[in-house]
Amino acid sequence: MNIAKVAIIGSVVLVIVFIFLLYLGVVPGLKVGQDSSPVNLEVWGVFDDSDAFVPIIEAFQAQNINVSITYRKKTIEGYEDELVRAFAVGKGPDIFIMKNTWVPRFRDLLSPVTANIFPIEDFKTRFVDVAQKDFIYRNNIYGIPLYVDTLALYYNIDLFNSAGLIEPPKYWDEFERYSKLLTRRSSQGDVLVSGAAIGSGQNVLYSKDILSLIMMQKGVRLSDSSGKIIFDTEPASGLGLEFYTRFSKLGDSLYSWPQDSVNNSQDMFSLGRVAMMFGYSWTKNNILQKSPRLRFAVAYMPQIRDSVLKKNYADYWGYGVYVGSGNKELAWRFLKFLAQPNNTSFYLSITGGAASQKSILVSQQEKADLEIFANQALTADSWLQLNDAVIEDVMVETIDQNILSGQSVDTSLTKAATKINSKILSK
Repeated sequence: MNIAKVAIIGSVVLVIVFIFLLYLGVVPGLKVGQDSSPVNLEVWGVFDDSDAFVPIIEAFQAQNINVSITYRKKTIEGYEDELVRAFAVGKGPDIFIMKNTWVPRFRDLLSPVTANIFPIEDFKTRFVDVAQKDFIYRNNIYGIPLYVDTLALYYNIDLFNSAGLIEPPKYWDEFERYSKLLTRRSSQGDVLVSGAAIGSGQNVLYSKDILSLIMMQKGVRLSDSSGKIIFDTEPASGLGLEFYTRFSKLGDSLYSWPQDSVNNSQDMFSLGRVAMMFGYSWTKNNILQKSPRLRFAVAYMPQIRDSVLKKNYADYWGYGVYVGSGNKELAWRFLKFLAQPNNTSFYLSITGGAASQKSILVSQQEKADLEIFANQALTADSWLQLNDAVIEDVMVETIDQNILSGQSVDTSLTKAATKINSKILSK
């Protein structure tokens, strides 16, 4: 047999092997199923427009020629109910976005990723601590967060300048002193300018989150491993509620925020009538839309002085795979593709926010508009909430009732824990 014939036979063999590997799905260009039939994955999100995903989806589809991915943006109002109803009738998405607190409650609706697709050690190496805490449940990965958001301090530059204050407060005792200096009252004692929008429940945005963080910084465990609320049993928990409500209690030296204000903390800040308030990274855009000329800045969340470890409050979302999806493995392969640093970086370039992956945070720490949130992502924490909506309603109600009733903070917290547990543990 001459060399030419050998070369021809060899080429034919290579082509046959390539086609066989393509058929098995080993070579990119991939056969998805045994019959190479088209597969459609449906993804539900609530905050992001499709432009944050289109190039990533197209890149994945280029490697998986039989796959079509449809992204649908849902409204946040009623999203959870719509999701549950869709699953109940078998019309739910393959992939859906969920809040970081939802995993324990939605676990029966979620399909964990298998180790061959995304090893748990790989996840732990790449993602920040709070992402591991929230999306790894009982040693299984149930979701992929692309970002982490944290509470931060917003302050009015002009009001600070007028009070002779240059730097924002780093600690809660400084925060108290600043609030007193910044609060302006009428001759009748009415608050004209609030030094700090904190203290009440209903009209302070994220009041549950702020109070939770203060308690967590004091070392309070708010719930146990089963999700039962236990903050009423910790001696430091009462101190958290006591400190928080002082800013809305008439006659207290820290009084700066009227509980009966018809405008919420963010609206009053936008009007220039609040010197300090708390918000998340996207709060900045809300303020600018209302008051584009307002001079304000963002600072790190206050900490307890002399505390060894910093602690910040996380509130963010991630993507999981529906247990009833007919294409769970493919759905997880897409999420892993989405979590590749270059793809997640593209997503964040469109949407903003601090990354959930450490390797991306390194570059974000050098960016002025992301530095604070990137650094806080490393010290972000959360707590087990079996039903965050119920917990928020009760905690907000507890804050306001404590101010009006004058009952002890321990009594208020005990009643709150009992009320929450009766609602979430009985289901």
